[in-house]
Amino acid sequence: MKSILIAATAALFLCVGCSSKPADGDVAGVLNENIPKALKAVATVEQTKADITGSGDDTVVKFKSILKLSQPLFEAVDFETVAKSTESDVALFHQIEEAAQGLSSAAKDELAVAIKAATTKPVFIAQTAAAGATAEWYGSFKDKKVVDKWVASDFKTEAEPALKGQPRAAFDATAVETSQAKAWFATLKTQQADVLQKIETTKKLAQKDTQIESATASAKMERDAKEQLLAAREKQLRQLPVTLSLRNAAIGNTKTVVMQSVRPMTIRLEVSRGLQRFEHDYQLVAGKPLAVGHLEGWGFMHGDVVRFSNPSFDPKVLTVP
Repeated sequence: MKSILIAATAALFLCVGCSSKPADGDVAGVLNENIPKALKAVATVEQTKADITGSGDDTVVKFKSILKLSQPLFEAVDFETVAKSTESDVALFHQIEEAAQGLSSAAKDELAVAIKAATTKPVFIAQTAAAGATAEWYGSFKDKKVVDKWVASDFKTEAEPALKGQPRAAFDATAVETSQAKAWFATLKTQQADVLQKIETTKKLAQKDTQIESATASAKMERDAKEQLLAAREKQLRQLPVTLSLRNAAIGNTKTVVMQSVRPMTIRLEVSRGLQRFEHDYQLVAGKPLAVGHLEGWGFMHGDVVRFSNPSFDPKVLTVP
C-alpha cells in the first residue's frame, strides 16, 4: 500500500505543470525559426492559427499564418528593359566608347574616371512588395515534449508565402530603383554630353599640338637645310684657291711641287720629313704656275707631308706619294 502511494505521488509530481500540447508561444517560436531564408530578415509571423492533434511523440501541429513585411522587396531588372520603358536615349554610351578609342594613352588616363562614370551601367531594381505587405503561409510540424521543452521536427510547408524578391540590402548600394530611373537617365545624359565634349576638345587640342609639332619640325628642317647650305658655301669660300700638282724633278730622284692660283696671293709652304723641316713663303701670280723643288731648296720625296696655307683660307695638306 505504501509503495502504491509513493508511485502515485511521483506520477502526480511529474505531471505538475505538464501540458498535453504546445502553447501558442511555442508554436510561434517554431514558425519564427522556420521563416523562409529569403524573408527571414524582413518578415514577421502574424495571426497564427494552429490545429494540434495527437499527444506525446505523436503531436502534430498544423498552422496557418500570415507573414508581414517590415521592409519592401526588390528584384533586378534588365538595363535595356528599363531604358525602353522610360523612353531614355542610350546612344551616348556607344558614342563615348567609340570616341575614346581615338584618344592617346595619356589622354585616356586623364579622362579615365570621367569616362567610366559616364559609361558604367548600374543595376536597376524594381519593388516587388511594399513594406507591410502580407502573405499566407501553411504547413505542419511534429512536436514533442522533452522534459520541460517542446522540440519540433519534420517541418513541412504546404503553401509558400507569395512574396518574391530580396531586401534592398541584398543589392549594391549603387543600385537604382526603377522609380528613379527616368531622372537617373536624364542626369546621366547631361554628364555623358559633358564627357563627350571633353573628349572632342582633347582630340582637337592634340591635333593642334600635332600640327604645331609638324610645323616646328618642318621649320627646323628648313633651318637646318639653310644652315647646311650656308656652311657648305662658307666652306667653299674658305677653300684655298690654289691648284696643286707633282712632277718628277729634272735632276735627281725627287719631285717638284707646282702651285697655281686664280688670284695673286701669298702662300706659305711647310714641309716635314721626320725631324727635318722646311718653310718658305711664295708669291703667286694669278694664272701663272710656280714650281718648287730641289733648285728652290727642297726636293720632295715619298712620305713628305706638305702644308699650304694663307690666313684668309683653310689650309691644304698634301702627302707625297
